[in-house]
Amino acid sequence: MTRTTGPEGTAYVIDALNPVVEEPLAGVPDRFNDIYWLDLSDFADWAAVRALMAPHYEEAARIGPDSPLQAEIARIAAASTDPAVRAAAALQLVQRQVRYLAQVDGLGAYKPEPADTVWTAKWGDCKGKTVLLLALLRGLGITAEPALVSTEQGDGLPDALPMPGRFNHVIVRVQIAGKSYWLDGTRQGDGGLESLEVPDFGWALPLGPQGGALVPLAATLPAKPFAETSLDFDARAGLTRPAKATGRLTLRGDSARQTRALLALADAAERDKYLRKLWTERYDFLTVDRVETAADEASGEVTLSFVGTAKLDWSPNDDRRYEADNARLGVNLAPERPAERARRAPVLVNQRFEAYRQTIMLPDGGNGYAVEGKSLDRTIGGVHYVRTAEIKGGRFEMNASTRAARSEVSFDEAKAADLLTDELYRERLFVKLPTASGKGGADRGDVAAGGVIDKASEDALAVRINALLADLKIDQALALIDGKLAEQRTARRLTMRGAVLQFADRIEEASDAYDAAIAVSPDYLHAQYSKAELLVEQGNAQDALILFDRLVLREPEKNEYYIARGQARIIVGRLDGALNDFTIVLQRDPKNQAATAGRLAVLQAQGNLNVVLAELDKPEAEPDEALRFHRKAYILALLGRTDEARAAAEKSKAAYEASNRLPEGAYYALQLQGLAPTLDARGEAMLALLRQEPAFPLELALMAPLARDARWRPQIIDGYLKAQAAVDPKLADQIKRQQGRFMALGGEPELLRQLIKEKVAANPEDSGTLNNACWDLATLNLDLDQASDYCAKAVARAPRAAYLDSRALVALQRGDLASARRDYDAALASHPNQPMVLYGRGLTRLRQGDAAGGMADLERARKFSPMIDQQYAGFGLKP
Repeated sequence: MTRTTGPEGTAYVIDALNPVVEEPLAGVPDRFNDIYWLDLSDFADWAAVRALMAPHYEEAARIGPDSPLQAEIARIAAASTDPAVRAAAALQLVQRQVRYLAQVDGLGAYKPEPADTVWTAKWGDCKGKTVLLLALLRGLGITAEPALVSTEQGDGLPDALPMPGRFNHVIVRVQIAGKSYWLDGTRQGDGGLESLEVPDFGWALPLGPQGGALVPLAATLPAKPFAETSLDFDARAGLTRPAKATGRLTLRGDSARQTRALLALADAAERDKYLRKLWTERYDFLTVDRVETAADEASGEVTLSFVGTAKLDWSPNDDRRYEADNARLGVNLAPERPAERARRAPVLVNQRFEAYRQTIMLPDGGNGYAVEGKSLDRTIGGVHYVRTAEIKGGRFEMNASTRAARSEVSFDEAKAADLLTDELYRERLFVKLPTASGKGGADRGDVAAGGVIDKASEDALAVRINALLADLKIDQALALIDGKLAEQRTARRLTMRGAVLQFADRIEEASDAYDAAIAVSPDYLHAQYSKAELLVEQGNAQDALILFDRLVLREPEKNEYYIARGQARIIVGRLDGALNDFTIVLQRDPKNQAATAGRLAVLQAQGNLNVVLAELDKPEAEPDEALRFHRKAYILALLGRTDEARAAAEKSKAAYEASNRLPEGAYYALQLQGLAPTLDARGEAMLALLRQEPAFPLELALMAPLARDARWRPQIIDGYLKAQAAVDPKLADQIKRQQGRFMALGGEPELLRQLIKEKVAANPEDSGTLNNACWDLATLNLDLDQASDYCAKAVARAPRAAYLDSRALVALQRGDLASARRDYDAALASHPNQPMVLYGRGLTRLRQGDAAGGMADLERARKFSPMIDQQYAGFGLKP
C-alpha cells in the first residue's frame, strides 16, 4: 500500500496482481478473522463514537409522567425495595413481553426507537429493548447506561479503528452496591442478577456520562456447570434385572434459555417425545417411563428429568465389570490447519463447564464390589479435568467434570495437549463385580465326569444366560443351558438351570435343579447357597438354616453366609443367634450395611425400639441419609410419635431430592400407613408410588380406603394401566396382579379371577403358583371354595408351612375353626415364630374361646411384626 498526498487530498493505493486469497484459519479468536478488511475512520477515538451515539439513547430512554411505563415501574417498585430484585424484574419484563425484531437498515441501524413506542408496539430490536430497559431502571432509581458491544469481533476492538460500525449489539450496564451487572433485553429466560454471567464479548463501549473508553468484559468463570447430568441406578434387586433409574440434566446460561424457549413452542406430546428422545439417544440402555421439566425463575436454571429402568451390562467381553457412564475425560483442542500457517494464531478454547454424576446402589450392600480406575485431577491445555469415584454404604458414586480455565492457548500447546488428552481418555473407570468364586470347593462346580471344564467358557455361558434373562428371553436361556447340560452335566450348569427356572417362577423345578447340582458336586457351595435362598423364599427358613450352617462351617471367612443365616434366624425367631451372626460380620467390617440393617431388625424384633431409634441417630448406622430418616420415621410411627415420624419422613424425602433421586416405594407406603393426614394426601402418595415403583407390594389395608372411594378408584386404576404400559412384560404382570387386588377391594374382582386362572393354567402342577392363587383369594375373602381347592393341591405336593398357613386362612375366613387350628399348629411346628401364622392362630383361638392362648399368640406375632394388626385388618379379620 502506498500513500500519495496532493491538492485533492491523500490517496492510499493497494496494487496487487492475482492476489492469493487464504482461507481463514480454523479455531482462532474473533480478532484473527478480519484478514481482508480495510478500515477508514474519521473518528479520532472511542470517546468521539460515544459522543455521537449517547444522545440518541438518552433521548429515546426519556419518558414523561403520563407514560404507560409508569404503571409498570410502580408495580415493580411495590413488589420489592431491593434494587437487585427490581432490576431483575425489569429485565424479565423486557425479555418476556417485548418481541425481538432487528432493524439493520438506514438510520434504524444506529438510532433507537423511543421507549414508549417500543412498549406500545410490544416489539423492538436490541436498541429498542435497551432504551426500554433504561427507562424502567432509571424510573426505579437504579444507575444504568447503554453499552455498545460486538458479538463477532469483540476481542479485537482495542486494535481496531474507532467507528460505530465496529459494534452490532447494545446491552445495559447496571451499577448496584458498587458492582456492575450486564443486562441484555434480547435474551430469554434470565433469572436473578446473581445468576447473570459477564458476557463473552471481549470489550464494551459504555455510553454513560463517564464513558468514552473501551471497558474489558472478562467473561465470568461460572460457579456452577452449564450442564450438569446425574444418573442414579438402583441395582439392589440383582444384576440380571433392570435397575430402577432416575436421571436429571440441569442446564444453566444460554443452553437453559434456549431449551426453555424450545419447550415453550412445543405442545405436550412434542415435549414428551423430545425429552424421551433426549435420554434414550444419549443412553440407549434406558427405558424411560416418565419425563418432567422444571424451571427456576430466580436462577434461570432448567431441569430435565426422567424415571424409568436401565439394563446395565455388567459383563462386557466377559470381564465382570460395569463401565461408569460419562467417566471418560478429554477434549481435542488443535484444529486442522495448513502446516505453514498453523502457528500464526492461537487456538480458541471452548468455554465449556460440564459435570456428570452417577450412582449405583449395589446388591448385597456392595460387599465384594470394587472401583477399578484412577481418580483424576489434571489441567491440560487450559482445561481442568476432575474425576473421583468410591463405593460407600453399598453405593458406587462417580463425579466427573470438564472446565475451561483459559480462553485461548498457542497452537503448539494445543497439539501437545491433544496427545495428553488422548492418553487421558484411555483412563477408563469400572465397577468391578465380586470374585466369581470363593475359596476351596467353590470352584468345584466346573468339575464333570470327563474332567475339569474351562472356567472362562463357563463364565461366558453365565454372561450369555444373564443377558437373555435381562431381556426376558427365558425360553432361550433355558434352551441354552439345557443344550450345555446335554453336552456335559456339571453342578454349576445345573445351578444355572435352577436360577433360570427360579427367575421364571417355576419354583419346584428350580428346587429340583439345585438338588441335582448338590448331588453332582457336594463341594460346589454356590448350589447349596442358591437352594437355601430358595427355601427362605418358599417360607421354609428352618430347612434353609441347615444349609447355611454347612456353608458357614465350610467358609467361615465369608460374610455373605453369616448375613444370610442371620436373616433366616430372624424368620424362625432365633434372635440371639441372628444377632451373633450380624455382630461377627460387623467386627470384621464395621460399615457393612446388610449386617447393620440385620442388627437393627433384631433389636426391633426384640422390642428395643428406642435403642433402634438411638442407633439411627448415628450416620454410620446408615450412610444413606434418605434411608436412615425413612427408618426413623417408621420406628417413630410404631412408637405413636406421629408428628416426629412425619418430620423424619420429610427429611427422608429432602435427602432423596438433594441427591437427585426420587423417594423409594417404602416412603410412599409409609405415607399410606398413616403419615399422610388425609385421604387425598394418601391418594397422591399412591399415584406417586405407581409412577416411581409400581410393583411395590402394598398391604390390602393400605389400598382399601382408596379402592372403595368413588373419586380415587378410577385415578388409581388409570395409574396402574399407565405403569404397565411403561415397563417390561414380567414387571407388567406383577403390576397387573396388584391392580387386580386393588379392584377386588373396590368390588370388581373379575380381573383378579382372570389373572389367577391364567397363572394356574400356565403352571397347573407348580405348588408355588397354586399357593399364590389360594392366598390372593383367601386374603380378599373371595371364592373360598376355589381357594380351598388350590391350597389342597399345593399342600398335597409340598406340605410347607407357607402353604399350610394359606389353607388355614381359607378355613378361618369360612369359620371352620377346627381345620384352621389344625393347619396353624402344623405350620408352627416347623416355624414357631412366623408372625403371620401366629396371628392367624391367635385369632382362631380367640374365636374358639381360648382368650389367654389367643392373646399370647397375638402378642408374639406383634413382637416380630409390629404392623401385623393392620395386615389382618386388610383381610377383614380383627381380634
